[in-house]
Amino acid sequence: MGNEAVRDVLRPFLHPQGIAVIGATEDPRKLGYGVMANLLHPEWGFPGPVYPINPRRSAVLGRPAYPDVRAVPDPVDLALILIPAPQVPAAVAACGERGVQGVIVLSGGFRELGEEGECLQRKIVTLAHEYGMRVMGPNGIGVIDTTLPLNTTFIRAMPLSGPVGFISQSGALCGGVVDWTRPRGIGFSRLYSIGNAADLTESDFLELLAEDPTTRVICLYVEEIRDGRRFYEVAARVAREKPVLLLKGGRTQAGQEAARSHTGALAGTLEAYRAACQDAGVHWCTSVQELVEAAYGLATLSLPDKHHVTVVTNAGGPAAVAGDALADADLVLAPLQEETQSALRQLLPPAAQVYPVVDMLGAAGPEEYTRALCAVLNDPHVDAALVIHVPQATVSPREVVHALLAARDTTPKPLVLALPGAESTLDALRESNSKGLPAVTFPEDAARVLAHLNMRREVVRRASMRPQRPTELPAAPVFPSAHVLTDWDLRSVLERYRIPLPRAVRATTPEEAAARAQDVGFPVALKLLSPDALHKTAVGGVVLGLDEPEAVMSAAQQMWEDFQKHVPDGKWQGLEVQAMVPVGIEVILGIVRDPQFGPLVMCGTGGVLVEVVRDIAFALAPLTDERAQALLYRTRVPTLLRRRVRDASRAETALVQALVHLSWLAVDWRELQELDLNPIIVTPDGKHLYAVDARAVAKRPSTEGEWTKGE
Repeated sequence: MGNEAVRDVLRPFLHPQGIAVIGATEDPRKLGYGVMANLLHPEWGFPGPVYPINPRRSAVLGRPAYPDVRAVPDPVDLALILIPAPQVPAAVAACGERGVQGVIVLSGGFRELGEEGECLQRKIVTLAHEYGMRVMGPNGIGVIDTTLPLNTTFIRAMPLSGPVGFISQSGALCGGVVDWTRPRGIGFSRLYSIGNAADLTESDFLELLAEDPTTRVICLYVEEIRDGRRFYEVAARVAREKPVLLLKGGRTQAGQEAARSHTGALAGTLEAYRAACQDAGVHWCTSVQELVEAAYGLATLSLPDKHHVTVVTNAGGPAAVAGDALADADLVLAPLQEETQSALRQLLPPAAQVYPVVDMLGAAGPEEYTRALCAVLNDPHVDAALVIHVPQATVSPREVVHALLAARDTTPKPLVLALPGAESTLDALRESNSKGLPAVTFPEDAARVLAHLNMRREVVRRASMRPQRPTELPAAPVFPSAHVLTDWDLRSVLERYRIPLPRAVRATTPEEAAARAQDVGFPVALKLLSPDALHKTAVGGVVLGLDEPEAVMSAAQQMWEDFQKHVPDGKWQGLEVQAMVPVGIEVILGIVRDPQFGPLVMCGTGGVLVEVVRDIAFALAPLTDERAQALLYRTRVPTLLRRRVRDASRAETALVQALVHLSWLAVDWRELQELDLNPIIVTPDGKHLYAVDARAVAKRPSTEGEWTKGE
C-alpha cells in the first residue's frame, strides 16, 4: 500500500473530525468512563466533538448522550466501542449505516479466547469492510497523539510529548510504559495499541509513522505477525530512513518434534523473527526497558564514527560493570592518546585513574565532570562516552547533569549518562532526558543504548546493498517433484547451484555397488537411499572408509538386511557410493520456509550433535556476500576455521559463496520446505569443501495438482 493510500485509510485514526464512544458511562469502575475522561480531559482532551452513546443516560460527564450511534449529528468519522463482545457486530453495522469511517474496538473477548472468538472477530471485520470502514483492534486501547492531542485509551495519564513512536499489540504494556516514562522525562509522539490487529496491522501503522515528521524513531511490541513478509518489506524500507526497534513477546520455539530435518527442528518462531529483524535493519530488543531507552537514545543522539567508547565515572565498581557490558556489546574501550591522559592527570586529583577508564573518585563534582568530559571528547580516538554518576552526599546529581549538558553542547559525539539509584537521582534523570541527554539507571543500560547506536551506524551503512543474483546460477531451474528427497534426488539441483559435492555413483544391488566403487576410487562411503530413512545412521544406513570391493559388497548386504528389519514397509531406492573426503571441520547449511517470513537460510556448526550444540544462525533469503558473511560470523564456525584450517580465509570465502547460492535456491524453489546439508566438510588445508550428506522435504502435491503445506 502506498504512503498516500495508507494516510487516506488511516485518516479517521489520525485526525478525526468527531468521535462517538459506544459504551460511554459515568461509572468510574468501567473502562467507558476512563475513555471519556481522557477525551474530555482539561489538559489533553480531544479538541473536536465527543458523542457518548448510552441508551440509559441523557448525558455522560456533561456531554449529551445518544441512544444509538445513528442518532449522532455531524461530524463523526471515528467510533470507539467498549461493549461486550457479542454486541460488537451490531454496533459495527450501526457505525457503517451512520457513515463512520473508522472503528476502534477496545472490547476483548475475540481471537484471544479461541475459535468462537475468532469467528466473532472475522465477522466484525467483514461487516466493517462491507461499509467501507477499517477496524483497529479488537482487544486494544487505540490511539494516543500527544500533538493533536488525542487519547482514546483508558490509561491513567497522557505520555509526555517526544520523538518516539510506539506500536503495541498490548494495551496494558502501553499503560505501563507511559507510567514508567513520565517521571523519567521520556516522551512519545504517537502510540498505537492495535490489539489483535484483525484488520489494520503493525505494518500499516509502521508506514504511517515513517511519514510522521514528529516521529524520529519507531518501536514495536509484537506477539504475532501474521503477514511476516509484508512486515519485513515495510520495515526494511522504513529502517533505511528511521530507526525501528522491536520487542517480541512470547519468545518460544514452535515445536517440531516430528521434523524430518535438522533445519526444521532448529528453526522456530523466534529464529524467524530474529532473522527478519536482522535482515531488515530492525533493532532486536529483549526487554521493555531496553526498547524504550534505546529508542530514546537513537532519537536524540548522533551516530558514532566507530565503536570506541570512553567511561567517565566517580566509582570503580560501576565502571567495571560498564566495561563488561561494553565488551558484551562488541564495543571497545577507547585507546586514549597520551596527550589526553596527561591533560587528565593535571585536571584531576593525584589518586584519580585516567586509563583505561577515567575514574575521578567519589568526591568528583560538576567541575571535574566538565573538565574530564571535554578532555576525552576532544580525543580523536573517542567515538562516544558513557558517564556514570553514583549519588554522593556532597554532590547534587542535577548539578552534574547541568555540567554534562554544557559539555554535550561542545561536541557531536554521543554521550549517555548512568545514574545508579532511584530516590535521589530521579529528578536528575528526568531533567537529563527532558533536555535530550539520554539518562538511564545502570551502566549496563547505558552500554545497551550505545550498542544500538553502533548497530544503527551499520544499518545505515548497508542500507543501499541489494542482493544480486550470481550469473553462474541457472536462469530457469527445474526442481524434483518428490515430497521427501534423498542425497541422490538433490544431487543435480545442488550441482546446478554450485554447491560442491564429492564424486558419487548410484547402485541398486550390493553387486553393482561393489563394481561401481572402483569407478569412484577407494576408499568410499556407502549410504542408503530411501525417503523413509532420511536419518541414515539410525538404521545403519552409513558405512565409511570401505577400501575394497569385498568390503563394499558385505556392507551393502548388511545395509539391505538392516533396512528390512528397521523399515519393513520403507521404499528402497538403492545405494550411493561416495568418495571419502578428508576429515575436517563439519558445518551445517540449510533452508527452512517460515510460514510468515518465507525462506530462511541457516548455517552453523554441523555433525551428528547439531541439535544438541545448537550453534546456529538464520537469515532471510536471498543474501548478499556481506550478509552471508555476517550470518557466518554469528556462529563459531569462523573461530573453528582459524584454529584448525590452514587457509581459513579461503574456506570462509567458499562458505560465504555457498550460502549465497543456497539462498537463491531457497528463493527459486518455492515448494521447498526444509533442506539440510549436514555435514559440509571443510578440508584441513581449506582449499575444498564438500556437502557429503543432504536431505529435503518439499510440499506434497494435492489431488487437484496444487501444492499444499508439507507435513
